[in-house]
This record gives sequence, C-alpha cells and structure tokens, in this order.
Amino acid sequence: MIPWHWLRRANFWLFIGAVSVASASYWFAGRYLSRQAEFVRAQASAAWATRDVVVAATDLPAGSRLIATSLASRAVPERYLASDAFTPSVVAPAIGQRLTRTLRAGEVVSRSAVESPEAGTLAGLVEAGERALTIPVDESSGAAGLLAPGDLVDLMVVLRDEGASGAAARVHPLLQAVQVLATGRALHAHGGHADDGNYATITLRLHPDEAQRVLLAQKLGELSVSLRPAGESQLVALPSLGRENLFPMPAAPAAPAHRAPRQAAVEYIIGGSGGGQGAGARASSGGRS
Repeated sequence: MIPWHWLRRANFWLFIGAVSVASASYWFAGRYLSRQAEFVRAQASAAWATRDVVVAATDLPAGSRLIATSLASRAVPERYLASDAFTPSVVAPAIGQRLTRTLRAGEVVSRSAVESPEAGTLAGLVEAGERALTIPVDESSGAAGLLAPGDLVDLMVVLRDEGASGAAARVHPLLQAVQVLATGRALHAHGGHADDGNYATITLRLHPDEAQRVLLAQKLGELSVSLRPAGESQLVALPSLGRENLFPMPAAPAAPAHRAPRQAAVEYIIGGSGGGQGAGARASSGGRS
C-alpha cells in the first residue's frame, strides 16, 4: 500500500509541472500572436502608406492659373497616387501656370494637369508683377544675332544733345541682368535656341517701371544690349560716359627711384671782383674777402 505522504508529494510536483507547462505554452502562444500582429500591421502599413500631396481646395476650371490660395495639402495613400503628383515642397514652380484640364475640389494636382513651360505661351512665362516687352534689334545692337532665350543682357542707351555743338553724345547704363524671354518667335525653354540669327526683335522680362524706362529710352536715343556670361547676374557700378571720358588722361611719369640730392652752391665776392664761385673757391682763397 502506497504511503499517503508520498502521494501528497507526487500530487504537488504534478501540479507544479502542469502550471509550468501551462505558463510556457501561454508565453510562447502570446509571443507568436504578437509577431503575427506585427507582421499584419507591417503589411497594412506598406499597403496603405500615405504621402502629403497638393490637392485643389476648390473646383478649378481648365485654363485657369494655379494660385496658392486655391491649393491645399492632404495625406493620400501612395497606392492611389500618380508618379507625377505635386508635393508641397515642389509645387512652387507650378504656381502661376495654367491648367490643361478641370480639377475638382480634393483632386490631386499633378504635372500632367499643368501646362509645361516648353509648350507654353509667352504669357505663361511671365510671373505675377512682371511684364514682357519686345524691342527691335539688329546685328550691331543685338549681339550680332547670337542671343538665345534665357540669356542675360545689359541695356545701354546713347543720348545725343542736339543743341550742343557737334551733337555731343553720352552713353548711359539703363538696366542690368535682364532676362531674354524670346528671340523673334523662339520662346525661353529648356534647351531653347535662337532663330539662327533670323530675328529682328527680342522680348525681355521686366518690371512695369523698367518697361516704361526702356520705351522712353527708345524714343530719346539708341538702345543697345550687351550679352553677359551665362549665369552672371551681379550688378556692376557703371557711370555715364561722355566725350570727356572717352580718352583717359595719361598717367604722370613716375619720379626716379634713387636720385642724388642736389648740393646748394654758396656765392662769394672775392677781392672786389664780381665773379661768383662756389664753396670750393672759398677754400682756395685763403680766407680773403
């Protein structure tokens, strides 16, 4: 017959073993379920990841210009976005461009919905507050017909005083670092070129007050353009130039670097004669006076 105290001890260890197995099973099951949940969340996050894009705040008809107040930012799942959708960080160059199709409120604004600069009109190249002004040029006043859209030029005007003798003229700097939007009918575009020199006008990007100054300069004198190096927009201080400045004064000759000091001569009257001699004669006269 089995002793009672042994049975009690055996039941105790069986109980401990059962609790241990249950605890281990619970821990492994919980860890497995946690990993499965993380995997499902990762799949859902990848499938429904969002990106901030620019959308139309109101209905925008085709042909209207994009303005900042008509746009908004919204997080949209990437799986539903076109590859050319505008994000808030890159939409700035599209502001002011025309829409090629109608956009409904909340619809994503994409590059395909905006008129491209390459195929745009001249008005599409002029920003708010600017003007496009066309002026006539020839080979002598327009860099020999070698200007291209996108070049930067300086404008100078030659004014003549008809009342002065010889019709005195002066050259005045008018504007600097002005962008050429078009040469003839060739518009400013990426990789754009001039009309192989076959143009008689250029169109400039100006502010309204600058356009007035250019028009007045055309009426008062001869307007010419000088081409700047590519990308150089720094302003240069240029004074007006007249006849008196045409030939600069020659520089004064420089004094010799080493020149022997001039010795002063002292004149003496010896023996009543009027001969003038230097300090050496005084030494040979023996002190006569």
